[in-house]
Amino acid sequence: MLALGLLGALCWTGYCFAAAVFPNARVSQRWAAAAVVAFWISSALPLALSPFRLFVLPVVAPTCCVLALVSWWIAARRLTVGERLWRDFSSLAEATKPFGCGPTLLLVVPLVFVVLVRFVRALIIPPMAVDALTYHLVKAADWLQSGGWVARLAPDSWTAYEYYPPLGDLPWAWAMLPLHGDALVGPAGFIVWAALALAVYGALRQLDCSSHLCLCGAALAASCPAILNFAGSAYVDNTAAALYACALLFLLANARERSFASALMFIASLALAAGVKHSMFPVLALGCIWAAFGALRAKPRAEEFAGMCVLAVVVMLPGLVGYIRAWSETGSFMYPMPLGFGPFKVHPGDLQNHLMMSGQMGNPPLAGYAVDKLLMFFSLTLFPAVDTLLRGNEFLNVGPAFLALLPFAAIGLRTIVRRKGYCSVGWFILLSGLVPVLGILSPDMTSQRTLWAQLSGRFLTPTLVAMLVLAAASGHPVLKKVFGVLVAVGTLFCIPRGVSAAELDGFLMLMPLLLAVVVMVDCLIRLPGTPARVALASGALFFLVVGLILSIGVVKPAARYSCYELAARKKSPAFDVHPMDREAAQSWPLWKFMDEKRGTRIAVASGYESYGHYWYWYPLFGSKLQNVVYYVSPTFDGTVPEYWRKETSQEKASPVSWIRRLAEQGTDYVVALEPFSYERGWMERDKTHFELVAGGKPASGEIYRFKSGVGE
Repeated sequence: MLALGLLGALCWTGYCFAAAVFPNARVSQRWAAAAVVAFWISSALPLALSPFRLFVLPVVAPTCCVLALVSWWIAARRLTVGERLWRDFSSLAEATKPFGCGPTLLLVVPLVFVVLVRFVRALIIPPMAVDALTYHLVKAADWLQSGGWVARLAPDSWTAYEYYPPLGDLPWAWAMLPLHGDALVGPAGFIVWAALALAVYGALRQLDCSSHLCLCGAALAASCPAILNFAGSAYVDNTAAALYACALLFLLANARERSFASALMFIASLALAAGVKHSMFPVLALGCIWAAFGALRAKPRAEEFAGMCVLAVVVMLPGLVGYIRAWSETGSFMYPMPLGFGPFKVHPGDLQNHLMMSGQMGNPPLAGYAVDKLLMFFSLTLFPAVDTLLRGNEFLNVGPAFLALLPFAAIGLRTIVRRKGYCSVGWFILLSGLVPVLGILSPDMTSQRTLWAQLSGRFLTPTLVAMLVLAAASGHPVLKKVFGVLVAVGTLFCIPRGVSAAELDGFLMLMPLLLAVVVMVDCLIRLPGTPARVALASGALFFLVVGLILSIGVVKPAARYSCYELAARKKSPAFDVHPMDREAAQSWPLWKFMDEKRGTRIAVASGYESYGHYWYWYPLFGSKLQNVVYYVSPTFDGTVPEYWRKETSQEKASPVSWIRRLAEQGTDYVVALEPFSYERGWMERDKTHFELVAGGKPASGEIYRFKSGVGE
């Protein structure tokens, strides 16, 4: 109930604001505004509470309730918010009717089935994707345990991870807050996925497309493999794409109505997207230039223009906090990324991250710009490799829609720039859509085009959104059929590639409640009724969802280590995004050992592997985030070593200093992960301070109990 309360308070606050500012706008525009405002509040509030370490449930929950009540009181002075919401739901029912009959059902039913399967899978399985276990969920857990945004002292790749924009991991921190665990991370990802589909629908409505074409466009975005297959994971790319789609919606709305509120929402959406991913910062810069020229064309008074700029800075501030911190601490606001254009670099960024991403590190080095590699990358972007499907891997790129939409997007660009008042809008959509393409074609992203080519489609999803909008602007008569075919192909590529016994057991337990929720939602949308009937159905839906959340709390812990154990085998079904790294998954007995502890302080030590080491920190926190996990420097002066520079790292190593720091931090256990570092050798030889309590083959890694104070 607490989780629903937090979500409801944020959504209600956003909706009250949107209803007051956009009372006569289209429903999709109002709901998109509500989503942007809710995300802005969920970003600004933790950042404001962070200096005081007050991002904790006893502070956050009352604050959200107060915000909801105040926004309701303000909005109620202008309109009846409840009545407006009821009319919006009625409009939603009317808009979805074309998908409820006729040939369209052949598209809708398979897509809904795949979405439900993936949603239930996200409810059952634990986080298993590499980036989630190594830093996304680690950052979210740090927010909860520290009550704010804290620096994590760690070597090598963490010097880059530390300065990634913070807003992308905040949705997972919010999802963890009520239950103090990851049970709701998957549903939070699907909320972002739904917001992306809504924003695409709204953007197409601003072009006066028919409801049917808008629904097809939204379904096309929702069925894109690089979007739907990542929906239940703790990756940040869908969040950035959803905010970019919202920005395009408000860009088009501003072209229609010349509204300062729409322009402000446009800037807010882009700023929040930049606060999620570095690649969206150039898009924000383009948006600021567009908005400034648009405001100056209206010839406002100096004080009016100054007021507009102040408001714009305020709404952008949450998205810029990460860049301000990076600039103040490293001298480059884009750190760890190189700052410059082409061969001209103003700041080199993080060296180890640059060498890894540009393909200059690893075995063999991948540096170079061969045409055949570029063609291979784009072919994998459009279609999955046969060996990938045979191995049971998911297809994670954008799919054939990326190519099929191209001619329609070209026609749409020509159409929209000739439309009165839309010329600059069309060029902005084109240029902003090209930014992700230019980024991934950069020599600094060679590894993404070669080594990780089958995972890189998520970087191009904003481009796909831009192409969708431009294609819809073409108004071509065959566009509905093209969208329909692409939805069918995308759905086919999103069929899960593997199902385990643990998932099937979870399916059987959750399916009755889930079906009841779906039926109740359908009744609310489609069946006419009085407000009393709607209130009764809404109450029933509320208790069904509460029951579903409580069931997740039982099902997910039961499946956690069954899934991890299966992932450690040579042949295991794909679970979350892609099969988990088998060597890392073999550490699952260590994760389970530490999960059975309560309030344990754990230091982690590991060596370096060839492409920038991935430390699987997150499972050591425990299923209820009950353990504190950190790194302790082994150098004599306390600086963080660079393990990738092996000789330099070992020159500064001091076992005496390391043991002293372990004791100062109240360490209970030290977990040595493979590949082992020199700290593991110290522990193996020092029987006085360290006792091996778990690990050894087949487990990957070892756990040592640290005996503080012994021998001092």
